[in-house]
Amino acid sequence: MPYQMYVSLQGDHRIVRFLMDPQTGSLEPNGVVDIAGGPAPMTFNPARTALYVGRRDGLVLSSYAIDQKTGDLTPTGDVELGGEPCYLSTDHTGRYVLSAYYQAGHCAVHPIDETGAVGGAAAEWLETGSGAHCFMTDPSNRYAFLPHIANGSGGIARLPVDRQEAVNAIYQYRFDAATGHLTSNDPLIVGQGQEVGPRHYRFHPSKDLMYVSNEQDGSVTVYALDSSKGTLRAVQTITTLPA
Repeated sequence: MPYQMYVSLQGDHRIVRFLMDPQTGSLEPNGVVDIAGGPAPMTFNPARTALYVGRRDGLVLSSYAIDQKTGDLTPTGDVELGGEPCYLSTDHTGRYVLSAYYQAGHCAVHPIDETGAVGGAAAEWLETGSGAHCFMTDPSNRYAFLPHIANGSGGIARLPVDRQEAVNAIYQYRFDAATGHLTSNDPLIVGQGQEVGPRHYRFHPSKDLMYVSNEQDGSVTVYALDSSKGTLRAVQTITTLPA
């Protein structure tokens, strides 16, 4: 059975659909969904029955039900946002959408109702700093991490001069899956070397490890995750640049 693929095209205000052959990886066009407001970041719920789309030009978070046979998308809800979302994820219960705001310098948590739709007020809307990006909960769903790049990105350069000082750090939070609330961990900030710029990360499938790509200095850092506290400790950094 082919996989459904969705590709957002912010400038064209649409999502392009494909069918992917799981054996060969080949793609077959499968239609276009016109979505006003510049669709950009997207994420699925854990059950893959709903798609969440950040509409950056419209400052809106939208939800869509996915037809499990055809892959068709049906709008189910919208919620206004306080900035342009650059990254979306859902927690492991599928009850919350986590979002990051690169230029606005915020992170947020929005509730998902029992039908998979968004629409309720944010459970959290926290100011952090310019350059906020990837925002997810860990495999235990008890902690959340928010990296911020360093100075030098084109996105940061478009901000007013007094807001171009990017954070260059990873923020650590405790996450309450019952309420969607975030609590600053101790310490809140994992500092970085000069102009490192942490941006994306992934967790090891079975070990308490997190892998972070560092945008500005071209490296990857491995962090040990203390599962009892939800705090990170750097254990290795390797360059991604040629010798």
